[in-house]
Amino acid sequence: MQLDLKNKICLITGSTSGIGLAIAKKLLDEKAIIYINGRDEQKMKDVLSSLKSEYPNIPINGIIADLSKVDGVEKVIKMLPKIDILINNVGFFEPKSYSDLTESDWNDSFNVNFRCSEKLSKHYVKDMLSNGWGRIIFISSASGIHIQPNLLPYGAAKAAQLTVSEGLAKTTIYTGVTVNVVAPGPTWTEGARIFIKKLATQRNESFEDTKQNFFKIDRPNSKIKRWLSVDEVANLVIFLVSPLASGINGQIYMLY
Repeated sequence: MQLDLKNKICLITGSTSGIGLAIAKKLLDEKAIIYINGRDEQKMKDVLSSLKSEYPNIPINGIIADLSKVDGVEKVIKMLPKIDILINNVGFFEPKSYSDLTESDWNDSFNVNFRCSEKLSKHYVKDMLSNGWGRIIFISSASGIHIQPNLLPYGAAKAAQLTVSEGLAKTTIYTGVTVNVVAPGPTWTEGARIFIKKLATQRNESFEDTKQNFFKIDRPNSKIKRWLSVDEVANLVIFLVSPLASGINGQIYMLY
């Protein structure tokens, strides 16, 4: 299927690994011009080197910026003032009981999982509306809908994304700009591996037992009862940002 994304300028936040990197690769398959983002300079160099080797004839750029900080968001906007496609992917989660949560836990979660995506969307949507075309995707989470007691700051921040995305979508009616949400359930990434390792430690059981029993104990209402792959999430995102999805706006797609 031809998705007509050649030369579209795309920013994917939090994209040196996991879902973000999978999305970046699929955009490169469509010959889009991508900007990946991460905080670690060496990791960025390694990922850029790998991508440029795999896609030698397509412009690939990296922006090192910590989006949990205001100056990190400002750095991205200064380096890349106008884009066609924004993928708000950056995020993190950590299992913690409600009674153990600190003020820092809440602030860090909202800064990374919500505030930076809201700030970037606010900036980039203006030019998209002026141009009459653009795509904004929020990578939220099923945890923002099916609230998990050991992921409350993460779930609350992701739920906030759902509210802002719907409101933003209503400002793009009658334009060529769309705003949609992809809310994956548990997806097997490095972050998920660390999550399961911590959960196993808390429960005093093996890593493999925790991973194997996760859907039985922790996500019993899942309709697929398995870990998603990053490519499964990226496949949906790549369609939603394409011109083929021009009739889809203000929707939440939950892979759960």
